[in-house]
Amino acid sequence: MIVSERRQQVEASAAKRLRIAMLCTPLVTAGGAERQFLEEVRSLRALGHDVTVLTFRLSDEALFVDGVVREDIDVLRARGGWGGQILALRSVLRRLRPHLLVSHTSPELTWLATRGSGVRYVQYHNSPPFYIGEAANPYMASRRYRRVFPSVRGGAAGYAAFAVAPRMGPRRRIEAELRTALKHRALRDAVAVIVPSERTVRELRLLHGVEATVVRGCLPASVLSESVPHAGAASPLVLSVCRLDAVKRVDLLLRAFPLVLREVPGARLDIAGKGPERERLESLARTLGIDGRVRFLGYVPEDALWECYAGADVFAAPAMADFNIAPYEALAAGCKAVWTTEMETDPSIEASGRVFVAAPEEEAFARALVDALRAPSGAAIDLSGMTWDGRARKLDAIYEGLASGVAA
Repeated sequence: MIVSERRQQVEASAAKRLRIAMLCTPLVTAGGAERQFLEEVRSLRALGHDVTVLTFRLSDEALFVDGVVREDIDVLRARGGWGGQILALRSVLRRLRPHLLVSHTSPELTWLATRGSGVRYVQYHNSPPFYIGEAANPYMASRRYRRVFPSVRGGAAGYAAFAVAPRMGPRRRIEAELRTALKHRALRDAVAVIVPSERTVRELRLLHGVEATVVRGCLPASVLSESVPHAGAASPLVLSVCRLDAVKRVDLLLRAFPLVLREVPGARLDIAGKGPERERLESLARTLGIDGRVRFLGYVPEDALWECYAGADVFAAPAMADFNIAPYEALAAGCKAVWTTEMETDPSIEASGRVFVAAPEEEAFARALVDALRAPSGAAIDLSGMTWDGRARKLDAIYEGLASGVAA
C-alpha cells in the first residue's frame, strides 16, 4: 500500500510540466498586486506546473485568495537587508533548480540574486514606470528617467503634476542612479517582461530598450457563468473599492461629489478599503459638507464585496492606473463604471455604454458620474477574455515557450 502510494506521488510529480519559482515580497496586504500574484499561483498549479511560492514577509491578511494557504508559501529568512535577501534567494534557487523564476518584485533584487546562477527569470512590471511621482519613485531622479520623462509627460493626465527635474540631495541621486542602472540590466536580461498595458510597453521601450508583453485578466470565470443579480440601490449609489493611498486619488472623487449632488441630490457614496489616507479623506468629506452622504466601509471581505457591487449603480475608479481589477469586477456584477483617461481597456468594453471616461479633474469626473447615474444599464459586456484562467493560459504558453528555448 505504501509502495503504491509512493508510486502515485512519483507519477504525479513526473506529470508536472514546469518547475516554476514565483517571488513576491512582501505579501502583507490584500491588494490588487497580491491578488494577481496569488491568482497566478493558483491557476498555474491547476494547469499542472510545480509552483514554489517565495517571499520574505508574509501576513495572514494577504491570504485572501481561495486555494492558497500559508503552508503553500515558503517564507525565506534573511539578515542584513538586501544583501541577506540576495544570499537567501540564491540559496533556495540552487536547491529548487527551477525552469523559470517568475518575479513580481524588485528587478534589482531579481537580477542580483540570479546573477551567474543560470536561472532564467520573467520580470513583472505591474505599473507604468512613471506611475508614482518623484517623492516615492526611486528611479525618477536618475538621468535616464529625467531624460525620457518630457517625451512621455503627455501620455497620462496625471503626469503633469510630476516635476520634470525633481530636487533631491546627493545621496538620493546616487541611489537613483545605482538602482536605475541595476533595473536597466535586470529588465534587459529577463527572458520576458510582463506588463498590464501598452502604455507601460511604450515607456519601458523608451527607458530600457525592452519589448514587454501585455497580459491582462482579473475575473473569476464563475462570475461570468453564473447569473449575478444586480439590484442597485433605493437611492443612487456610487461605490469605490481601493486601498486608501494617495495614488488612488479618492480625494478627487470626494471633491467631485458635491457637484454630483447638485444634479442628483439623493446620491450616496460608499468607499470600501483601508489605508493610510483614511483619516485625511474622512476629514476632507467633513470639510466639503458631504460626510452625511459618504460612508467609509473599511476593509470588505471577498464574500461581501460582490454584494457591494450588486447594490451599487456606478463604480468610480479615479486612480491614475493603466489597469485596475475592481472596475472589471463591478462591470461583471452589472454596475456602470467611471474611470479616468489613464485607464487602458479593450475598445469593445469602452463602447458598451456602461463605461464613462473622464479627465482626472473635479468637474469632468463629476460630469461623468452624473451621466453614468442617469444612463440606462447599457449593453451586456463580453468579459470572457478577462478571466484569471484565461490570463493563466496566456502565461502558460509564454512560460512553456521560454522553458523550451522558443521565443514567446
